[in-house]
Amino acid sequence: FEPMFEAVKASLSGKKVALFGSYGWGGGEWMRTWESDCEAAGMGLAVINAFYNSVSRLSELDCGVSYETFCTDGLDLIGKTVGVIGRMRRTAEHLFGAKQVYIFELEPRDGERPASDEALLLPVCDIVIATGTSLMNHTLPEILEYSKSALVIFLGPSVPMCPDLRSCGIERLSGLVISEKDAFWSWNQVSRGSPMSFGKSFLIR
Repeated sequence: FEPMFEAVKASLSGKKVALFGSYGWGGGEWMRTWESDCEAAGMGLAVINAFYNSVSRLSELDCGVSYETFCTDGLDLIGKTVGVIGRMRRTAEHLFGAKQVYIFELEPRDGERPASDEALLLPVCDIVIATGTSLMNHTLPEILEYSKSALVIFLGPSVPMCPDLRSCGIERLSGLVISEKDAFWSWNQVSRGSPMSFGKSFLIR
């Protein structure tokens, strides 16, 4: 059960979750731990982002950037080997000039590598791109351990605009500040996908 739960936990943020189990087993400890884990996976990061990711902070840090190139802005990718954690097709398609692009997925499709290959291939990458999901599903420390020789980019709408994260081995923070909140919340109730059109991109480097 645990591998399956870890695989889907990152998608629980903002969702209503029903947990089925027995509070009678172990005095209810297992169910309480499970409940806390679900809450922490999404709510903790949501609180952090509510604090850091604001339009005023975007202006203060002067880190706005075009969505078209926002995570790789100014990088020379010619001849580089790039590892992309997760199926970020749009990102992979914009890595012009890269010698090799590895896309790692838990359930790989054609042209992708299984997540189990990260330990083998991330150490030979020049650039590694990981999403904020890796913070929620607790895989980020392992990714950073494998990527010590790479420039690491932390990417996606859930990335906190916190420069101190760069002291953890992350070179670039590339994410989103929601600026059209009413439109975003209306969309979020009925839709899935990228919320990038409801905000402004940022890049801290």
